[in-house]
Amino acid sequence: MNLQTLKYFVSLSRTKSFTKAAEECFVSQPALSRSISELENKLGCSLVIRNSRLVELTEEGKIFALEAEKVLRQYDIMIEKVTNGIDKFKEPVKVGYIIYGHITVFNKKISQIPNRKLIEIQPIYDTLFNVWENLQSDEIDMAIVPEVCINYNNVNSFRLSKSKLYVVVPSKHELFNKDFIKFSHLKNQKFIGWDSEEVPLLIDAHSKICEENGFKPKFVAYGKKMGDVMTLSILHNALGFAAYDSTIVDQKEFRLKPILDSEEIFGLACIWKKTNRNPSLERLITMLEK
Repeated sequence: MNLQTLKYFVSLSRTKSFTKAAEECFVSQPALSRSISELENKLGCSLVIRNSRLVELTEEGKIFALEAEKVLRQYDIMIEKVTNGIDKFKEPVKVGYIIYGHITVFNKKISQIPNRKLIEIQPIYDTLFNVWENLQSDEIDMAIVPEVCINYNNVNSFRLSKSKLYVVVPSKHELFNKDFIKFSHLKNQKFIGWDSEEVPLLIDAHSKICEENGFKPKFVAYGKKMGDVMTLSILHNALGFAAYDSTIVDQKEFRLKPILDSEEIFGLACIWKKTNRNPSLERLITMLEK
């Protein structure tokens, strides 16, 4: 039994829904359900009634929920008391991101930090170009970017995830129903590229890896954001590149497929300027690196 399991159960007791509790805790529904079942096995009793529309607590479950809330409150009090200089962490950490899926990955990561509530996170959505500019001008403290875009000496980085290169495949494309994709399948295909003025490092990385695998990609249109790439892929019946597998989800209009022989260098990273002196940022980085 650990604190995370207690948080899962308290959330479940409050929302009365495995789905809502899973969303609130940034975890999959099967994982949350499994944790609750393991908790019941350890306690040797049933805590929830699962055969009703809304989750109901057994008498034992009601008692456990009250006691679990007390434990979590006491834990928060303990953390606050032992954290020195807590007032200096009042300044928020402004985090720039370019795709909603990226901030989701970031949120899942920080949700695992017990005392994350001590630091306020302000997510700011923008293009990759503007995120870079805002980072350099100290308008934001941190940026979430594809790993291949890190090409500056004045920043530090923390790897959030690793990933192969993915392609967006529209429903009318010949590769839509293919079980797997390799670089050899991409020769002579049309592509939607990322705007060279907005994200030069990203399109350069995509072009380079294609050329290393024996072909030069033919770009027929360019997008500044992931939404642009998806829309243009459908309009031109062309393939688009994605840097990480959670950027979008499969829909009727397209599927997201990994390139099997791609290296895992297209994941996500948090970056920040070496000269940034925001105490809250320093605290957040320490938490992430533990």
